[in-house]
Parts: sequence; C-alpha cells; structure tokens
Amino acid sequence: MIKNIYQNIDYHFRAANYLTAAQLFLRGNVLLRRKLKFDDLKSVILGHWGACPAINFLYAHFCRYIQITNSRSYLILGSGHAVPALLANLYLERSLGKIYPDLDYGIEGIHNLVCKFGIDPRLQTEVSPALPGVIYAGGELGIALACAIGSILNNPQKTSFCIIGDGEFETGTTMASLLCREFLTPKKDGFLILAINLNQYKMGSRSLLSTWSNKRIESFFSSFSIQPFFCELSHDQGIKVFSSIAKMYNDWVNGISSKIPVVILKNRKGATGPKEIDGEKFVGTHRSHKVGGLKYPTTDHVQVVERWLRSYKPEELFQNNGFPVEGIEDNFPKENLRIGRRLEIDYKEQRKTFPSDKKTLVRLSKKEAQKLGLSVSPMKIIGNVINYLRKRSKSLILFSPDEAESNGLNIVIERNGIKGNPKWESSVPVHFDGGVIEILNENCCHGMLQGYIQTGRDGLYVTYEAFAPITASLISQYYKFLKISNYYKWRPQIPSLKYILTSLGWHNTYTHQNPDLLNTLLSRTNGLVDVYFPSDANQALACFTEMLDKKNSIQVLVVGKTNFKILHSRKQAYRDIQKGFWIKSYGLKNKSQKKFYIIAIGDYMVKEAVDACSELSHRYKNLYIKLIAPVCSKIFYKENLKKIFGKETNPRNVIVVCTGYVNIFRGLFGAVYDTKNWKFLGYKDGFSLDQNTSVLEINEVNKESLIKYIKNQLHLHRSA
Repeated sequence: MIKNIYQNIDYHFRAANYLTAAQLFLRGNVLLRRKLKFDDLKSVILGHWGACPAINFLYAHFCRYIQITNSRSYLILGSGHAVPALLANLYLERSLGKIYPDLDYGIEGIHNLVCKFGIDPRLQTEVSPALPGVIYAGGELGIALACAIGSILNNPQKTSFCIIGDGEFETGTTMASLLCREFLTPKKDGFLILAINLNQYKMGSRSLLSTWSNKRIESFFSSFSIQPFFCELSHDQGIKVFSSIAKMYNDWVNGISSKIPVVILKNRKGATGPKEIDGEKFVGTHRSHKVGGLKYPTTDHVQVVERWLRSYKPEELFQNNGFPVEGIEDNFPKENLRIGRRLEIDYKEQRKTFPSDKKTLVRLSKKEAQKLGLSVSPMKIIGNVINYLRKRSKSLILFSPDEAESNGLNIVIERNGIKGNPKWESSVPVHFDGGVIEILNENCCHGMLQGYIQTGRDGLYVTYEAFAPITASLISQYYKFLKISNYYKWRPQIPSLKYILTSLGWHNTYTHQNPDLLNTLLSRTNGLVDVYFPSDANQALACFTEMLDKKNSIQVLVVGKTNFKILHSRKQAYRDIQKGFWIKSYGLKNKSQKKFYIIAIGDYMVKEAVDACSELSHRYKNLYIKLIAPVCSKIFYKENLKKIFGKETNPRNVIVVCTGYVNIFRGLFGAVYDTKNWKFLGYKDGFSLDQNTSVLEINEVNKESLIKYIKNQLHLHRSA
C-alpha cells in the first residue's frame, strides 16, 4: 500500500515536471515519440522554471492529504509566474479539460497545452482567473497568505493551502499576515496550511530566510503557534509530513487543537533541471528563476533540452493515446474535491446564505430612510444596515485597520463584537464569530477581504480616506483580475469588492488629508469600478444598498462621518443613483440673466455649494445658478457626461468643486467639453499655521470662496 502511494505520488510529480518544462520549450513532438529536433523548440522561451518543481512536489502531496481528510480545499499560489506548474497539475487532475474540452486528456489536449502556452489567452505566463480554482493571481507579492486566511474565515472544514516563495516571505504584508492567524478558530473557521518554498534564491539574489538555521526558523514560527515541518524533495518525507498535517486537520475540525502547520520545503531552485547550461551552473542558482541561457534556443541547446525532458521518463507516465497512466489519476482525490473544482462547487453552496438579496435591500432602505431636513451622519445609517444584515447572516464581515469606531461604526462593534478569542482581556466585546476584523494593516484587510468574497461570502472594508491609497496597487491588481475574470462566463458572479472611504480630509488634520485613491479609481471608467459621492444619509443609504447588490466589480463609497442635512427623499435618492447625478436650480431663468453652473462632487462640496447658491440667489435677483451634483462615477463616462448640461454643448461659467485633486476631474470633463475657461476647485494640499482656519477655507472650496469667485465674475461681466 505504502509502495503504491509512493509510486503514484512520484508518477504525479514527474508528469507535472515534464509538462511544466514541455510548456516552456516545445512547439512540437510534445511527448518525445521521436528524437527532438531544433524545429520542435519554441523560438523564444517565455515563462519561469525555478519555483515550479517545488510546487509540483507540494501539489502531488497535497492531493494525498485531500484523499486522507476529504477536506474541501483551495490553493493560493503566491508565485504567480509559476503558472506552468499550476497548468500541468490542473491538466493532470482534469479540471482544465472540464472547462476547456480542447485541453482535456489525449494527444490533442497535451499538444494544445504545451504548444499554446504563452500564446493562448487562457494559458498566460502568469496565474490568471482564466484557470479553474484561481482566486488570487499573484502578480504583486505579499497578500497571498492574507487571501488564504480570508478564504477560510467562517468556512469550517475547508483547507486553504497557501504556497509562497522565500522571497515573498520578506514582504511586510506576509509578515503581518502571520498575525492574522489569530482570527482563525478551530471548528468555526477552516484549516490553514502554509508552505514556504525555501529554494534559497529570489530572482536576483539570496533569500534572507534561507540564511537562517532550522532552529531559528522553528523558534520564529512557534512564537505564532505555527508548527514547522521541515521537508526536502523526498517523497518519503513528504508522505510523513502530510500524514501528520492530516492529523492536525482532524484535531482542528474537532476543536482539539488550535495549531496550524507550515511546511518548510528546503530544495534547490530549479531542481530536476540541468546542472549546467552553456558552462554556467543552473540548478541551485538564481539563473534557474527563468530558463538561464535557454531564453533563445540554438541548435546547441537541442540535446540539453532533450536530456532534461527525457530525465522524467515520459514513456512511463503517458499512454500511447496521451492519457496519463493509471497511477497518476489514482493520486488525485475524487472529482468534486479536486483543487480546480472547489471554487465552482462551494460558491453554489455559499450564495444561498447571502444576507443582501434584492427584497431585503428594498425593505432595509425603507426602514432606514431619514426625513427631509434632519441632520444625520451617513455612517450611522450604514452601521444600522450592517447590523441588520449581520442579524440575517453572520457571514457578513467588516474589515477595518483599527478604525471602525473612529469611522462612526461603534454600533457595529457593540452589537457584533470583534472577531477573536473571548479570553483576550479587552474593553470592547470579542467573540469567536465577531462581525468586525481589525488589524492595523491595510494590505492584510484587503487580502483577507479578497479571499473572503472570492470564496462566496460577503464583506466590506472601511478606512480613513487618507490611508486608502496604501492599497491602491492591490486595487489595481484586483481590477485586472476582474477584467479577465468577467471575460470567462463559467466563473461565478461573486460579491463586489466594497470600500468605504470616510473620515474625509475636509474634517481632519493635515497628515490625514489624502484623496489620492480617487485618481486610481476614476481613471477606470469602464463599468468595473463605481465610485459613489452621496450628499446626505439617504443618498449614502441608496449608494450602499446599490453596492451590496453589485457583483464582480469594485464599489467605493466616499462619504463623511459628520452630520449632513437630509436633502433627498428615499425615492429621490434612488432615482439620483440611476441617473448618476441630480440638479437643483436657483433663480428664475431668462435670457437677460447671468447664468452659472456649479458642479459639486462629494458631500462637503455639495453642502458648501448649496449654502453659496442660497445666499447668492437671495442677494442677486438677476442671477441664475444650476447646481449639478454627480452621485456615481458612471456619470463621467463620455456618453453620460454629455447629458448633464442638457442641450447645452458648450457651457460657460462652469465651476467644478470636487472632493479630491482637480486634475483627475479636469481630465474627465475635458474629454467631452472645452474646459479651458472652467474653474476647477478642489484639494490642493493647502496648509496654514493658523489652526482655527478650516481645511475648506485653506483650499478655497468653502462657501465664501465660491461666493467670492462668482461675485468677481459678475463684476467683470458688468465692467465688460
């Protein structure tokens, strides 16, 4: 029995290595049925080799773990460029062929996999959502572990298998993510297996972790209650390690132990490849990160590649019809437990528990709508919504970098508690199934949220506007993930990535003023990103329920936490969102009047603009002002932006006052209108030594500044 297990794992490992290398090099003769020729080689070698053998080893042994435990499992691969290994394994487990029949078992399937690698958009040179089971692409290193932890929060009896390189281990987010294991509770959450590919080299230099002794590594992880298992590329060791981890899983799901494992896989980078290429050492050096001197193959390289590929003995691994031999298939768990199948199956189960169905959102909006004229904090209303949804389903989680209370969501903490161990001594409530996860690391919050929603649950991230740019790069990466994901209709429709940016800079200290994230978000006007600018609590409520209803997108609410006067009824607020903006006119329109347009973007800007318009209309009877307030960024799409001035194609006397830097808005309006004579006002990093001067005044976006500008224009008009 043990002999068969060993043989099956070895067959799997060798077959995966063969297919990995074949994808890199071959465009013909994919199973080496004859002697390799120069014409069989690709002219340019795309892709990376170095991390792949270790990933193939771990994948083969992890399949055995799934067989032992029957755990429904996810794989989060931090090394995004190691996609040839992932493709090889998804092909061998037949998950790839299930989605794409032309990549199924057989000569044709292997030929397509190998020859089209790096050419076919499904077979990119990095991990992408074109592949089944993928919830994280791994382009930017750092959040793989946080994403893995997010995938098993409130997801009992699941296993998240996270493989990161010893280079990624050096990132700050990975180190902080080790603390996130504190949010995992036996029985209530899933089981985490972390594996570190300790192959000694990053892309260009030695990894720091590889310089540590085993004792030092063991002490480090033990301090996090993480148990290290040291392993080399030995199947005997691998079988022993994963058998022990399977026992840990059983202890975890039964609530016996809270320890989680880390596999320290000590191996030489590029293992199983050639010792040398063109006289330079290859295996065990940084050169094997890619393919060294084989980037542009010559006739002298044909024998090198052939010896490399034949070292895996493909004739023992693949039958004449191209199907893998029986031993390889025997190493995989039953079909519904295979890594490439879990995401699709789990999502169908999870979607039944969503708290925010359409009927609930309509009922909720009626319940929380505020009366006209009241002064209410939008964040208080949002807190009420979160509490209501949490009452319906404990699966909704709020992620916050230690700011939930400061951002006006203390009612959420009081009602639901922080997720953690109740044994912690704390002045705020802590529960195993708490509704708020707080860790003072923005990247960890984003990573956990991404893993959480990608595996079928719902959550949101709330942060200070000023510190939201910390995750701008991660949002951009996720945007790319969604752009590819939405192209493949077989992928499930998942909850949107929801951000709430509050504690806005207009009511904050100088270091807490930074609207930079808007530049990242508003530069993407293609339907994948929606940014909302409500002007009161009713509009904030309408925007938030809209965000909850959206799927496969990025939804961002920019809203102050202070009290704002209610300007819109519930029904009007919903109409405004569908339209994208609202309009209010001041003064009676006639041909003799001087006409101004004020475009106010954001709650603070709307408040100042409304006050300015009211005062001006009382003071100047021969003045007509049309106030236009965008509510959703979809109004900035070219075809929509043409609607805001009605029939006016070349509007004059336009003032744009915006909650952010003006250049992004200047660009959006400038794509449709001639804006050289428009006045743009917004945040400009204004600073004053006088602490009594408001941020609005310093940046000249307050009521008085608007009035002054319009008065000056009126004076110039009369002088002319």
